[in-house]
Amino acid sequence: MGYVRPALAACLMGVSFATWATPGALAAPGSTGGAAAASDSTSSEAAAPQRPSSAGSVAPYDGSSAGASTGASTGASSYTPDSPPQGAGSSYSAAGGTSPGPARQSWHLGERVLRRGARGSDVSELQRALTHRHYRVSVTGVYDRLTQHAVIYFQRAHHLHANGIAAADTLGALHARPTPPISAPSAPSSPHTGWAFPVVPARVAVGPDSWTSDQGVDIATNGGACGADATLVAVDDGTIVAEGINGFGSQAPVLRLDRGPYAGRTVYYGHSQPVLVPVGAHVRRGQPIAEVGCGQVGRSTGPHLEIGISASAGGPPCCPRMNQTSATMLGILRGLYARVH
Repeated sequence: MGYVRPALAACLMGVSFATWATPGALAAPGSTGGAAAASDSTSSEAAAPQRPSSAGSVAPYDGSSAGASTGASTGASSYTPDSPPQGAGSSYSAAGGTSPGPARQSWHLGERVLRRGARGSDVSELQRALTHRHYRVSVTGVYDRLTQHAVIYFQRAHHLHANGIAAADTLGALHARPTPPISAPSAPSSPHTGWAFPVVPARVAVGPDSWTSDQGVDIATNGGACGADATLVAVDDGTIVAEGINGFGSQAPVLRLDRGPYAGRTVYYGHSQPVLVPVGAHVRRGQPIAEVGCGQVGRSTGPHLEIGISASAGGPPCCPRMNQTSATMLGILRGLYARVH
């Protein structure tokens, strides 16, 4: 009897487990076929793919359309890996789900403020406008360092806040019809003077549309070229009679011309540094005498040349009054620039 009770307990436990695992077994007690069928059904369900049910639990999915229609009728959303979630302004990544869509690339110039790092069609428009005004930039659609520098020099030439940001004031000036600040219909051109253009190489100087006038003519350089990259030469034969001009730098040279229609008059080279020849030196046309100063030389916001001519021969070496002779110098320089470009 000691062995009967354990055996009976094991038998009863087996029946109880079978009853829990396969309810169909109790429907036909003593039938091994019913138990086997239930077992086969259980293993079949375990192997079947599963899909989310409308109640949020996992239910077997047999691949039939009945399950899909049932889900649709109950309002459950079906899930398929090939049907990514959709949403305005988003894209789908299999690895990371939704992510912001691509940045807008189509802009019209003036729709936004442009600064370094900006990209788009409006940046290309800005670069084309700058090249039209003889600033050396590439039309890439990317607001790079050269574009930023060109904007800064344009801003300086037009007395704007030189921050390299293309906002409404800068864009307005850029699209304004370029007009010289002073008209000089009777000003002599280079064939009458035979002068050399004062900046070498001439391509580093911005074009006449970006020049401005006050006592002389202000000529900025492309990309902030200065020093050995922007040499200043004698416009004609003459003698260096002074160096250093208040407001124009401590080394700015003054050249007294020896010949031509302006013989005896002086030409000053403001904001230049260093000077390459001493006072008293006689120089020839095209001879280097200084360089465009780097940084702030005199009262200046950046590299550029202000070149002007005295009002008469034998007078003070520098400098003319505001707009007294700048029209004359502007006419000469425009002719020289046209000849070398």
